[in-house]
Amino acid sequence: MAEELLQEKGEDLNRNPLGKNWPTSFLTRYPDLKSMFTNPQDKNRWFSEEYDTFKHFFDLYSRTVTTHLIEPEDQYNMDEKGAMMGIIGHQRCIVSKSNKKPKVAQDGNREWVTLIECVSMIGAVLSLWIIFKGKVQPTK
Repeated sequence: MAEELLQEKGEDLNRNPLGKNWPTSFLTRYPDLKSMFTNPQDKNRWFSEEYDTFKHFFDLYSRTVTTHLIEPEDQYNMDEKGAMMGIIGHQRCIVSKSNKKPKVAQDGNREWVTLIECVSMIGAVLSLWIIFKGKVQPTK
């Protein structure tokens, strides 16, 4: 991409090619940018992150807890983490220093394993669930 941008500016990359350390030099010239790793995220989830959606959820949650007098020991947070089978890794990219969590979309055409954890507001932890495609978790 950097080479394409330089060619658009009229640079002759045959006479003056980019060196292997050009990203370091670039970041030195632009101190408001930084390099960091990103975690891949499904494109549908990426597009669904909007302030109004989150605000609506937390308004409903607060109203429900207040209306039904739900105690902290009866409130649990359930979280899932998808992991791609096979190779998965972080990607390094250059972003503004104000960007706390850059994202990279992936097409989602690979098989996933889902990990589910559940913890109450007072710290009680339920057993971890691991879900594979086509498998059923045995009950105890």
